[in-house]
Amino acid sequence: METAYKFLNRFLPPKPVIRHVSILAGGTALAQCLNIAMMPLLSRIYSPGDFGIMAAFASFIAILSETSAFRYYLAVPLPKEEQDANALVVLSLLLQVAFAIVLSLVLLVAGKNFSLWSQYFSSILLPIL
Repeated sequence: METAYKFLNRFLPPKPVIRHVSILAGGTALAQCLNIAMMPLLSRIYSPGDFGIMAAFASFIAILSETSAFRYYLAVPLPKEEQDANALVVLSLLLQVAFAIVLSLVLLVAGKNFSLWSQYFSSILLPIL
């Protein structure tokens, strides 16, 4: 492990800010390269319709994740006192747990209807998009 760390240190810039940006950009580039490298394999396994369903599901989850905690997690670095920041973390966590419980109960009660509803609207909207 030490040799890998020394190997990477030779290629990273010495200034801390540029080093951190390089690590972040390098990780993002590596993730994109991995995504591109796996695409031929995934396109053999899954049909284009499966990718459409995955895109619709991912967009639905992205909307739910943004609305679930009312974006209080973005306010955590703002307070001057650590106690206020800790209170925001606890508030955000409690909102996430409450949202997950409510969503679980809704899906438990109306899961079948929700599934039929989402299939109906995806069959209407996906050809348009």
